[in-house]
Amino acid sequence: MADEKNNWELTVNSCMDGLFNPARDACLRLEYSKLSSIDRVTIAGGPLPLILGEEFEIKAYWLNMDVSFQSHVVEKYVLITHKGCGYVKLKGVKFHSESEELGWHINQLEKSGKKLLEKYGDSIEVRLMWEARDGDIYSLYEAGCITNGEVVVHGDENGDPFGRLRLICSINIEEM
Repeated sequence: MADEKNNWELTVNSCMDGLFNPARDACLRLEYSKLSSIDRVTIAGGPLPLILGEEFEIKAYWLNMDVSFQSHVVEKYVLITHKGCGYVKLKGVKFHSESEELGWHINQLEKSGKKLLEKYGDSIEVRLMWEARDGDIYSLYEAGCITNGEVVVHGDENGDPFGRLRLICSINIEEM
């Protein structure tokens, strides 16, 4: 039937940077091994156009999200940003340290997640993730989640942003 929706247990919104894709997919398969369906929405900057984007970028973002939400029953949503994002650099955002960059990304993830819930309702769970690649080592971390409209953080909420991260997976890309 044409109006039936697919039930995707998880939808992932991440940046289109190809340096991260194979390792990200491997980590997500490990973290969500019990799920039978994972959908992906890949856009430059992942969820960051909601915060940094010009009007046409925000409109394009929502058009992509509308397709996901209108054609799928989404139970969980994952927003992922990454270290050294080219989209962020193109928007003129500069950092003086890794800690400053991570703190900024966590803040933007929370803002993006809240905007997603404002539009689609707070009944879905949104996980906030950060990824980094240092040489051949790729790492995926969870920085918190938004459940029932409330931000839930891991570890140190007010101090060093690295204290908020929970390692999901780390992979040596050369061994993939």
